[in-house]
Amino acid sequence: RSPEFGSSGNMQKCWVKRDTQIFLMKRDEPDADGVCQTTKEWFACQVAEAMNIPHVTYDLKYRNNDILSPVCECQSFTYITIGFAPAMFYLISKGVDPAFPQSLTSSMDFHDEIAQYFDRNFYEDMMVFDAIIGNSDRHMLNFGILYDNNTGEILSPSPIFDNGLAFNLDEQCCYFSREEQLFHFMRIRHKEVIESLLDMNFIQHKTVFISEIALDKLNEYLKKFIKHILLRL
Repeated sequence: RSPEFGSSGNMQKCWVKRDTQIFLMKRDEPDADGVCQTTKEWFACQVAEAMNIPHVTYDLKYRNNDILSPVCECQSFTYITIGFAPAMFYLISKGVDPAFPQSLTSSMDFHDEIAQYFDRNFYEDMMVFDAIIGNSDRHMLNFGILYDNNTGEILSPSPIFDNGLAFNLDEQCCYFSREEQLFHFMRIRHKEVIESLLDMNFIQHKTVFISEIALDKLNEYLKKFIKHILLRL
């Protein structure tokens, strides 16, 4: 759907430049309550911030006075000297076949193999985050690594981005159910962070709103899952 050839995915996208900074804009059609992938990015960021996980920060705005279809916007995390490689292509460079049978993607052996090529703590943090927000779209193009464009040296995992398919009612993440994923990847260090989310309440954007009913449902979605998990710890 995007007229811009440098990005993949189903949402309408474009890159814009302001002074020396480059931003990605994404657009989706909201439902009657104002909820869509665009607005979900705003709320998913609040969870990432609370969990202190490196992430892309999304803002919301109306473009060209179109108050019916807000866009979310984030600053590019690549520069002249820093490039990004999606996990799929990075794994190919390591000799790992990205054409994994679906039966393997839901096995811990598969994820253990991936984690060894990333920062293992970061990979676990990302999977716990996705379980908490119910993100069903963390495929091999929606995370990756940053590298030095001059030397090819691997610098770090990229910040977490593209969380618009979060808060799904079917309780399913990309590879496991929310509960399975959380218990597969949660470590002792995560318990205190997860407990702190009970005190978190989502904050509306200052100009782009969802309905108060939808906001209450998002808070319930998060807290109900956290309470259920804490009872099992």
